[in-house]
Amino acid sequence: MLVRRGGHVGTRAGVQADWLGLTTAWRSRYPPTLLRVVSGEVPWRSPAELHPMMLHDVLTERGPTGLTDTDRAELASVSYRLSPWPDSRDGLSRLRETDITATLSHGGTALLIPLARARGSPFYAILSAEPIHSYESGPKVYLMAADLSKSHRPGC
Repeated sequence: MLVRRGGHVGTRAGVQADWLGLTTAWRSRYPPTLLRVVSGEVPWRSPAELHPMMLHDVLTERGPTGLTDTDRAELASVSYRLSPWPDSRDGLSRLRETDITATLSHGGTALLIPLARARGSPFYAILSAEPIHSYESGPKVYLMAADLSKSHRPGC
């Protein structure tokens, strides 16, 4: 998605770049950045804050130059337009017939709800790690989800 969006933004801005290489460099920053936050090395920030910061660093280090703040914001917001795997909606719909379906993500609700709505995701619940200031890689996220699932079982 970022490769296509980068090409579109680059064409509009008159900027050429190795969008695949930039995308790879940007995504490769994500796991170590999350680990630095989870470890307490740096203060917690939402993924919505981290994405533009990491993109800024990559663009500063590798170029291209000539992108406006608006261009950079458009590139950083690519996560808000992600497409689901082709078979996920049908599979989740079948699961929903017999089970409670939910998504657990470190993405904030400002990202997750519009994505779910736009894609017709068949979830009963959208769980975000954002309220507990952690990410999926942090154990407290999974404990939160387990606690929520215990308290929301039918008949409880």
